[in-house]
Amino acid sequence: MPTTSRGPGSVAATLALALGACAAAPEGSPKVPSGERAPAAAPSESPRLPNGEPVLRMPFPAGVAAFCQQGNASPPGHSHAAPNAHHALDLSTPGRLQTPIVAAASGKVVRVVTGAIAGARLPGGGFGNQVVVDHGRGFTTFYAHLADVSAREGEAIAQGGPLGTMGETGQACNVHLHFSLHAAPWPDVGAP
Repeated sequence: MPTTSRGPGSVAATLALALGACAAAPEGSPKVPSGERAPAAAPSESPRLPNGEPVLRMPFPAGVAAFCQQGNASPPGHSHAAPNAHHALDLSTPGRLQTPIVAAASGKVVRVVTGAIAGARLPGGGFGNQVVVDHGRGFTTFYAHLADVSAREGEAIAQGGPLGTMGETGQACNVHLHFSLHAAPWPDVGAP
């Protein structure tokens, strides 16, 4: 069973380490121009911590600086306080248009929601256009409020593979990416 502790090796430590305090994607990460798909490659399993948690990279191509506008400190009932959300961040790139969003770890795309507009609750349950990637061993990542989605449900995706572009669809107050790591099966409908 995954831990929710905050010590070394916990999901919190993994996300903080991999996200580099929300600074930038790691050097050497593939750069994929907006609107283009990276060449298809057989995704290998992303590195994992001893307890099975995936080691995540920033969900942006290398060189993109991002800011955290909201972290996990949400009161109960808000999106960042979902029971199985180990970590949820709202990441923005002020002044940058069409920021590409990429997979934080390799896996399989298990949900794609499109057709959402800004301010609408449906489709997407307030999270707008979204992608869910299953990384195995009970871990998924969630990418929401996307302007457009390039991933396809059922496709295998490599770490750094393109998912879409940052947007403000659904009930978002500005252009940003809702990015979260979950440790439980993903529900068939809605967010966890």
